[in-house]
Amino acid sequence: MSNTNKHIMVVDDQPANLLLILRVLEEQYRVSCMESGQACLDALFDNRPDLVLMDVRMPNMDGYECCRIIKKNVDFQAIPVIFLSAHTQLEDKLKGYEAGGADYLTKPCDIEEVVAKIEQNLKLVMEFQDKLED
Repeated sequence: MSNTNKHIMVVDDQPANLLLILRVLEEQYRVSCMESGQACLDALFDNRPDLVLMDVRMPNMDGYECCRIIKKNVDFQAIPVIFLSAHTQLEDKLKGYEAGGADYLTKPCDIEEVVAKIEQNLKLVMEFQDKLED
C-alpha cells in the first residue's frame, strides 16, 4: 500500500522532536509539523491530516485538550490521534484514551513501532470508510 498520499500531522513544541519524526516519515508520507495544539487546530481546516501524532506536554494547551477538541468536531472525529509522550504512567495513558486518542506511545519510542502504529491506524480508518460506502 502506497502511503505517499497520506498526510501525517506531527504536533510537538520541541523542534528537535519535530525534525526527527519529519526525517523518518517524509519518505513515506506527506508530513506537516505544528509546534502547539492551537497551531494544530488552526491548520485542520486547510490542511486536514489522515492521522495526528501528538505530544502530551505542551504550553498553553496540552495534547489531551487538543485531542478532545478535535474529537468534538464531527468533521475531524475519524482522524486517529496517536499520543507520543514521556509520561509513562498508566494514569497518563488512560487519560489519553479518555481524550479520544487511538494509541499512546511512550518516549523514547522505537521509530519502527511508531511507523507500525501509523500504518495500522490508517488501515483501520480505510477499512471503516470502505464499510460505510458499502
